[in-house]
Amino acid sequence: MSERMWARARSLTGTIGLVVAASFATRVNDVAARPATENVDSKRIRELMADNRLLVARVASLEESVSHLARVASQPPSKVQAPFEVVDAAGNSLFVVTEGKIQPTHSRVTIGRTGEDNFMLAFRNGAGAVVATMGQLRSGAGGMLLSDPAAQASRTEIVGDSGIFLNNPQGKQIANLGFSPGNNGRSRLWVNGELRTVDGAGNPIFVATDAPLTTAGAGRVLIGQFSDNTYGMMVHRKTGASVVTIGELKEGFGVVHVGDEQGKSRASIIGNLGLVLRNNEYNEVANLGFDPANNQAAWLRVMSVGGSAKPIFTVSDVPEAPATVGRVHIGRGAESNYGLWVRGDGGKIAAAIGEGKTGGGVVSVRDPAGKPRAELFGQGGLELYSPAGKEVGSLNLKGDNLESAVFHLRGLFQLSDAAGQTTVEAGTSPNGVGVVRVGPMTKCVPMANLRVPDCIMGRSQP
Repeated sequence: MSERMWARARSLTGTIGLVVAASFATRVNDVAARPATENVDSKRIRELMADNRLLVARVASLEESVSHLARVASQPPSKVQAPFEVVDAAGNSLFVVTEGKIQPTHSRVTIGRTGEDNFMLAFRNGAGAVVATMGQLRSGAGGMLLSDPAAQASRTEIVGDSGIFLNNPQGKQIANLGFSPGNNGRSRLWVNGELRTVDGAGNPIFVATDAPLTTAGAGRVLIGQFSDNTYGMMVHRKTGASVVTIGELKEGFGVVHVGDEQGKSRASIIGNLGLVLRNNEYNEVANLGFDPANNQAAWLRVMSVGGSAKPIFTVSDVPEAPATVGRVHIGRGAESNYGLWVRGDGGKIAAAIGEGKTGGGVVSVRDPAGKPRAELFGQGGLELYSPAGKEVGSLNLKGDNLESAVFHLRGLFQLSDAAGQTTVEAGTSPNGVGVVRVGPMTKCVPMANLRVPDCIMGRSQP
């Protein structure tokens, strides 16, 4: 207590004495001012005088206490020379203080050195094993070590410049919340085993473990092993169904699965496959990924909904191939040209549209065997083919006059009326000459009169 505080205490004591004296004097004067009432007033005066003596004694005791405290405060503190020991009534050691190193002792509490100039406070259990220590470490930082009841090893450590450490019963570190190596301005959490957070009801929310996720138990977010030393994360609904999975495949590729409300994976991103969509029967219905024929190129596939799961629509940057394309395919042709191909159920091309090998657009329609039967060329015209692939008709620009067209037909040319009856027919006769007939009453016989002939026939000889 400061000198000013002691002065205030003494002043307060004097004030109390003055108040007591004034109070006593006031009460005595009140009694004296009243008319004498024989023995009653005398008795009252005697009672007041007794109260006054009691109050004066109390004030004097208070003054003595204040003076004693002032004398004690002005004296220097007591000193005890180390080493010393405190024992209980039975002589058992309770507290030992030494300036030397702490030695194995049965004292429950010990203060002493653990190194050259660092001191430690140690607590022992009833068996004499150290269960807690606190003090300065050799590094100069403060520290606290807590052991298990058997005191076989330090289980929890708090180090001023390192953080909090947890050890297994053998003393091996299994967790650390401390400073990031190389940057003491940042923290780091390191756990060997399991890290778990729960909600207010104790239900696990986040679990990180080195155990397989299939045995990790409940938890809305789980991090652990998949299989074959691969790790990942799973997010569960409150029903336990897995709705998101992120991790590593055993082949080394990354994977993301997004599930439906029942936990079935409906959309996946796989490192070596791309984006895969599946129906509720887990059949693939769409894929945006790498073309199996060329991993440097991508493809897009849309699958049928049936059990066969055949491709319906595909897009690729490699030449089309029946094994990897859908019923409708967009991709590269034989050269650097691109196009769209439509295939029949047997895999044969039924129709195609795109760019020709030499440029220009091409439209091709084919028979069930996949052979071209008609083609339209942007640089040429229209061509018809027989089942054997032989050209039987064409409509093209005239070679020496691109302002004109040439119609070429191998076979028969016919015109008919509204009823479908042939009125004009042109072709080649069996003997190899050209014939044009007009009808409908075509006879192709000599006329005796001057009628206009209804048949014109060419000659094979001059």
